[in-house]
Amino acid sequence: MTLKVGLIGCGRIAAKHVDSINKCNGIEIIGLSDINQNNIEKLKKQVHKNGYLRSFLNYKDLLRHDDVELIVITSPSNTHAEIAEAALKADKHVLVEKPLSLSLDDARKLNELSLKYNKHLLVSHQLRFLRVITMLKEMINKHSFGDIYYSAVTIELNRSEDYFKEAKWRGTWELDGGMLLNQGIHLIDLMVWLMGDVDYVHGQVVKKNLIKETEDAAIGILSFRNGSKGIIQANTITQPNNLGISLKVFGEKGTVALRGDKLQIRDRWHVSNSQYNELTKQLGTEENEHVKMYEAILKLMKEGKASTSLVSGETAIQSLETILAIYKSALDSKPIQLPLLSFETTDMKSKY
Repeated sequence: MTLKVGLIGCGRIAAKHVDSINKCNGIEIIGLSDINQNNIEKLKKQVHKNGYLRSFLNYKDLLRHDDVELIVITSPSNTHAEIAEAALKADKHVLVEKPLSLSLDDARKLNELSLKYNKHLLVSHQLRFLRVITMLKEMINKHSFGDIYYSAVTIELNRSEDYFKEAKWRGTWELDGGMLLNQGIHLIDLMVWLMGDVDYVHGQVVKKNLIKETEDAAIGILSFRNGSKGIIQANTITQPNNLGISLKVFGEKGTVALRGDKLQIRDRWHVSNSQYNELTKQLGTEENEHVKMYEAILKLMKEGKASTSLVSGETAIQSLETILAIYKSALDSKPIQLPLLSFETTDMKSKY
């Protein structure tokens, strides 16, 4: 049976989701919604659909259709929680583009609703499906590194003033949520997934650009409950263009250093007496992690088999909470212990 999808939010990131769904047998988009009709018409041309493709300016009209099984939310960040809540209450499974929410309370509420209504709440953290990452996760689970001393991620990107001027919601705490939640969250999600539960967070942010509210750069130092450390360096002020992203793991018995848009460049992959040293030589560089994610979603929906790389709402709260703790640490000028009681990005407006 074909998994029938309704997509809400027809902006730039939606095109990536549509392209990935088009490449998956057994998944079909049957409805689109956006507050801008031009966005709908543009995305319609990309959707592979044999029959009539429904479109709605009000997303609630899409939710009323019983044949829609999965709602994919690719709208602006500040709308994610509201739409996801409505979709769950309408008896739909939900996939939310990151971040799940700009509020920790809202994220926890969504997770509770998914359990109450027995519906899957998933978040798009597709980098987990890269083979190099799943292999790294396997190695850590098998203690191939021995004790892990620390891991480090860098996000060194360029976002020009024109980028923020293109859409008024960008660079605002209320509507956009901050650089870490937009550009940094994928790497931070990987770090938390690989390293385990976070205990303490110490964070600082740098804010110089006057055309936006949110941070230009951020630094986070994490203390994990297993004794390991994590270092996060992120910015959108790299000149004159992107340097890119990187992920490193330093352990008692090995070191892994990855970089590139898909972490496909292996600057170092050495683990003492490990079969994985040879296996990594067979890894290709051409992967579509979004397609892999949707294939895993299809398997979950139709066969009940959950991939360990799929990110549930409960799991997504971990990286969201870590980022919000970095913000709170910067706001309060002190380390923050997890779990956080409550925090949302608009709390940052009192200082930044």
